[in-house]
Parts: sequence; structure tokens; C-alpha cells
Amino acid sequence: RDPVMRPRLVHTLQNATGVVAVSQFLRDEAVKAGVEAKQIRVIANGVDHELYSPGSRIESRQRLGIPESQRLAVCVGTLKPVKGHDVLIQAMSSLVHDQGIPLKLVCIGGNLRSRWAENLSRLVVRLGLSENVVFAGARPPESVVDWLRAADMFTLASQREGCCNAVLEALATGTHVVATRAGDNASFVNCDTLGHLVRPGDSEALADALAKSLEANHDARAIADSVASCTWDRTADEVCDYFCSKLSATSP
Repeated sequence: RDPVMRPRLVHTLQNATGVVAVSQFLRDEAVKAGVEAKQIRVIANGVDHELYSPGSRIESRQRLGIPESQRLAVCVGTLKPVKGHDVLIQAMSSLVHDQGIPLKLVCIGGNLRSRWAENLSRLVVRLGLSENVVFAGARPPESVVDWLRAADMFTLASQREGCCNAVLEALATGTHVVATRAGDNASFVNCDTLGHLVRPGDSEALADALAKSLEANHDARAIADSVASCTWDRTADEVCDYFCSKLSATSP
């Protein structure tokens, strides 16, 4: 979208020996921009399954001080416009005020001192959600895992994505996902047992999807198994194989 960077980026990709895209979506965008499809290999991100795995919801809630009866949604993403926190907060307003669902949203992610974060805080106050929305800031992975295990669902309202690490990590933890059809999210959240996807920017559809997720029973192990093959070892092997194939093809 940047008129200055676009021609430079396209030129670089067109003249590279090879291109790795983390998602089919980004690969398709590059092809639309004029990069030859045969130049691009899609290699998705992986997950650290030793860390992101199903665990005790009760124990995680005890560590975090969350009552067992509290309905909890967790969002993981840096506070910046592209992540759609404003849309998510508007969806929360619909759930809490219009549908009477006592849901709490914990937003994990850095950039708390930015102007955008200030705008989000003002939006929370204006919509009367001060008791329902918490900005927890950046957290180490071990803490993120606890929050995901404690949650009724993971949610993210991104406008754009490639291969979303946060979605993969939520699935690996066994957490039901409510997100947007951004990037390659639909490749991983491909049935209702794993989650629900809505179009970006639609707060009402997002609210309905969150409510639907709250009504269902989720099988954490089945959700985690859906991304069992997404490992960083596999990602690294694919990258190395691709590099080697391109290097051997260009050797004198």
C-alpha cells in the first residue's frame, strides 16, 4: 500500500533467487504485485508445543486469581490499529450491554504507552466497559500460556495477518479461537470445533461469534491436535531444504 516502498519491494522480490512467504495469503499478494508464482515457497510458522499445550484450567485460574465462574476471553497482540482492538471492544459492548453476557476481556500485548493505546482506553471508558476490559501489557510466554488455558476462548480482530503466531499458539494450547478471516487464519481455524471466523471490521459478527463460542463445550485436546504438525523443527527443515535447492540450482 505504500507508494514509495511498493516498487522497491516488488523489484527485490522479482530479482531474488527465491522467496519464502509465511502464508498463502502473502504469496498471493506478491503474485498479484507481479512476482512469479514459481519463485515463492509458502512455509508456515511453527509452534513451541513444549510450552503451548493444554493444561489445567482450574490451576491456571488459581495462579491468575480468576474466579472459576468468570467468563473470560483473552486477546494476544500488540496494541496497534492493525490488530483491531477497537473492533473487539465494540463487540464487547454489544455482548455486555445488549446481550447481558458478563464477559471479561484481557488484552495481552505491548505498546501500552502509545497514542493508540490511549485511544483504546478512552473507548473502553466511553462504552462503560471499565470493569470488563483489561490491558495487561506484554507478558512472558509462560504467563501467556496460563492466560490461554484459563480462557473460555482466544480472540483477535486483526485487519491483516500473514501466518498468525497468536492463533497457532492458542490452538496448540487447546483454546477455542474467535478471529477474523485475515491472512491464513482460515487454513487453521477450518471448522466450528476449532473456532469461528468473521470478516475484519465487523463488530456485530464478532460479538455473535464470541457468544456462540461461550455456549459450546470445547475439546482442548482435539483443538491442540489440529496443529500438532506445526512445529518449528518442520519449519526450519523446510527453509533449509528450500535454501539448499536454490543454492544448488545457481551454483556454477
